Amino acid sequence: MRLRGIDLNLLVVFHALAAERSVSRAAQRLGLTQSAVSHALRRLRATFEDDLFVRGEGGLAPTPRALAAMESVRTALDEIERCIVNRPTFDPLEAQRSFTLRVTEYLSSEIVQRLCLLLRKEAPGLRLRVLQFDTRSRTDGIVGDDLHVSIDTGAPIPEGIHRLRLLDESFVVLFRRKGASARARMSVAHYAGLPHVKVVATIGTNVIDDALARRGLTRNIIHQVSSWRDARFLVARSDLVATLPARFARSGAEADVCATAPCPLPGIGFAVDLMWSARYEDDPAHRWLRGKIAEALLATGPHEASSS
Repeated sequence: MRLRGIDLNLLVVFHALAAERSVSRAAQRLGLTQSAVSHALRRLRATFEDDLFVRGEGGLAPTPRALAAMESVRTALDEIERCIVNRPTFDPLEAQRSFTLRVTEYLSSEIVQRLCLLLRKEAPGLRLRVLQFDTRSRTDGIVGDDLHVSIDTGAPIPEGIHRLRLLDESFVVLFRRKGASARARMSVAHYAGLPHVKVVATIGTNVIDDALARRGLTRNIIHQVSSWRDARFLVARSDLVATLPARFARSGAEADVCATAPCPLPGIGFAVDLMWSARYEDDPAHRWLRGKIAEALLATGPHEASSS
């Protein structure tokens, strides 16, 4: 007989009968009626093709077939209960596991540097494969127990994906402290007329220009680059300005020679989320790593806009 044809609840009744040697006491132990236990006993006898328990002095006596099955049934029930009741544990120092983390560019260094050092110290057996998002990356591209730290695009989160809001970010104008275009407070028109280096194919690629277009203005774009790092480098060594996320603008080697001012376009910003498959919501190792990712980001602290 195949296991799929067996009602495993019958094994619970068998175990109770083996312990109590009485239909009435087994029923009381299980919270069932005597008739229900008697019916289960009939089904057990049909399943095992044996009487299993026969009337004797002092109650029901197990047959040799029942005696042979008792230990196996008890062990099986203990294993099933342990599997269901006992939650898996996670010891960072002993765990051996690999994860893939896909992270947006401007948070990559801040998260990855802190996270990798932290893992090396607290969970040396955890291996991390870090990838950056590209134009083909999608929210529904989360595979297995991978994690994504990505920009909230406003699109609906696919079914089966969980999300944690890590931060809300704003844009600032980055300029060289000694540059001629440095100004702490600027009008939208003055901002548009500054010599800009624009970062394309990433966050804020078009939202700033769209906001200016609604005001009948156009940015004076001198160069277009593909990386915020390149934009930050150029600003530190020229009269160019760049509009960058606040955290990214105030970090890096250029921070000493650059300053920031609030972007004069109100409401220009975005949010960053940590996302993962709902299948791993209660996985202890996954939960631990999610907490460490959030911790690594929060450790950087907010970067407020500052003037020269």
